[in-house]
Amino acid sequence: MKSTFRYIVFLLFGLLCGAISTSASEASAMSNLSDRERLLRTAADFASADKRDAKTAARLKQVASSRNVSDSVAYSTILNYGRDLMAQGRQATAFELFTQLTHINIEDSDEKQYTNFVLGLYLLLGASADEIGMMNLGLEYYTRGLSMAEACKNERMMASFLNNIGVCYFRVKDIKRSEDYIRRSLALNTKHKSRRDLFLNYNNLAEIELGKNHTESALDNSLLALQQLQDQTRQDADLYYYMQSNIGVLYTKKKDFGLAESYLTNAMVHQRELGFNSDLFETYMNFSDLFKAKNMLDSAEYYATQARLITGQLDNAMLVSRAMEQQARIEELQGDYEKSTGLLSAAYALRDSLRMAENRNRMEQCQRIYEIERANSADKSLMAQWNPVVVFFVMFGILVVMIFILVKLFIYKRNRDRAIKEKVALNREIQQVHEKQIQDARRSKEELQQALDLTHRQLTTFTMDKLRSKEIQGDIVADLRKLLLDINPRSKEVRNEIEVIIRKLSRFNAGDDWTEFHYYFEKVNPSFYRRLMDKHPNITEKEKRLCAFLALGLSSKEIAQITFREVRSIESSRNRLRKKLDLAADANLTEYCKEFTM
Repeated sequence: MKSTFRYIVFLLFGLLCGAISTSASEASAMSNLSDRERLLRTAADFASADKRDAKTAARLKQVASSRNVSDSVAYSTILNYGRDLMAQGRQATAFELFTQLTHINIEDSDEKQYTNFVLGLYLLLGASADEIGMMNLGLEYYTRGLSMAEACKNERMMASFLNNIGVCYFRVKDIKRSEDYIRRSLALNTKHKSRRDLFLNYNNLAEIELGKNHTESALDNSLLALQQLQDQTRQDADLYYYMQSNIGVLYTKKKDFGLAESYLTNAMVHQRELGFNSDLFETYMNFSDLFKAKNMLDSAEYYATQARLITGQLDNAMLVSRAMEQQARIEELQGDYEKSTGLLSAAYALRDSLRMAENRNRMEQCQRIYEIERANSADKSLMAQWNPVVVFFVMFGILVVMIFILVKLFIYKRNRDRAIKEKVALNREIQQVHEKQIQDARRSKEELQQALDLTHRQLTTFTMDKLRSKEIQGDIVADLRKLLLDINPRSKEVRNEIEVIIRKLSRFNAGDDWTEFHYYFEKVNPSFYRRLMDKHPNITEKEKRLCAFLALGLSSKEIAQITFREVRSIESSRNRLRKKLDLAADANLTEYCKEFTM
């Protein structure tokens, strides 16, 4: 057991010595290079790690080995590599490259050229950090670069940093400060007539105006931005179609969906052809918002999915999170709450990991600053006063605190996810119950209406049957009286029998029919006569009967046939009834009577 332990100790010691020896040899080899060569070699080695950057790596190595290349060409080659990475949407890769380059101190280069290189490096560092979700770190680089640009009175770089700082403040909703920084940048760029930078200023002002819900002002600034690129070049193509995509967003806000789709389609087609994947992602998201505004949720979901798919080529977790949130909102509108909750949870988890990465990077940066300060102040070195026991307990305390925070975050996230799921489930149950109640009420109402319509039809049929029976009875009496005139006066027995039949038929009381009609009508409309009498207490029995006929929807001709009266007489009765009910001349008497059945 002891021999095994001793073997492991010796093995670890040997590995450590080998690592130290290798590092020393590498450091010796690098120390033989000039500072500029070391910078180029570092960038070349970084590019060599990815097959996509093979040509760039060869170019960097060629520049590094050449003695005739000026400092400006060397630095431009490195910065252009970083800009290419940004244009391809590989912001995370660009940030890693720039962070490595900031560790290398250059002492044997032209001071002005090196200063311009560092300013460019800070600008790209801030942009890459900002675009991968580490805005606070990006703002630090912008502020550091602005101070450096002010110190050397480089107004072009000052304008660039001011513009980007304004964008950062806009993202945290500090509109006033954001507009102040961007207008300061606009003044400097106007002075130097930098059209590309003026484009960025006007575009950012357009976004600020849109944030203030001033759509027309936003559109004016967008068109001013587009004017700066009238003489469009290949270099400006990304900005030109990016601006077209933004104008499409503004027309979506104005609900001019035709123009919005036209601008977005043109931007999308050219961004695909030119390989502007980062801008294409934004155009897909804008298309998704357009179709969501048009309530075409299937199309909105399609473009949100396309945006999420293209993030696989961008290596940008923040864009993945945004696409997932967009999909979650669309799934929620489509009623798929379970899928929406899953997408939101994944998006939040991704953003939490980005925040942790930002904090970790900031800690590493503080550590590097500490190491530089320690190297420059050897006489005040902390290593001379180092107390391993104190450091151990401090680090242990920090570790405990971090574990506690991570546990708290885990519990919070778990509880939040559970609460979201419970809320979604409860909302779904409430919605189902509500929909069932609405369906039951609608079904009940339809059944009642069908029953009422059936009874009305039965009552109308009954009335018409009574009418036909009266007509038949009248015809029989008329025929018997005619027959009575034709019979021989001497046939007294026959005449007496016919007269008896006529008297029997004549004794038939029509009032019984009206009583029966009144009974059935009240059975269908139990509150009709009560409501009518409450509002018009002086109405007569015949007028109540006429109101009932009108409530059944009978015409004047049909009422005349039922009551054995002339149509003109019925019309006169209706006019008298209208006056008695105190109705206006243009009021519909039939509809008024029907109101008492409801």
